[in-house]
Amino acid sequence: RTEYDLRKAEEREHILLGLSKALDHIDEVIAIIKKSKDVPDASASLMKKFGFSILQTAAILAMRLQTLAGLERKKIDDELKEIQELIARLKKILSSDKN
Repeated sequence: RTEYDLRKAEEREHILLGLSKALDHIDEVIAIIKKSKDVPDASASLMKKFGFSILQTAAILAMRLQTLAGLERKKIDDELKEIQELIARLKKILSSDKN
């Protein structure tokens, strides 16, 4: 169960890191999306420019404009911090026979 929780937490962390990076470069991300002829083109351009994974680009392209607001950015940062703390706890559990 702990290994499953760790795997899910790491998957979520991966998405959140992509969203956070996209928000750091939001003007460029929006420009790339606007210039793209379709979703696959936008996805490929984002992966090439920023090194995002397929999962990260899918999350970025699904991101609503309201996410650009400061409060939403804080929510992403807070969730990322919580997930990273959870990952550390789960790894500690898995690395110790006692735990």
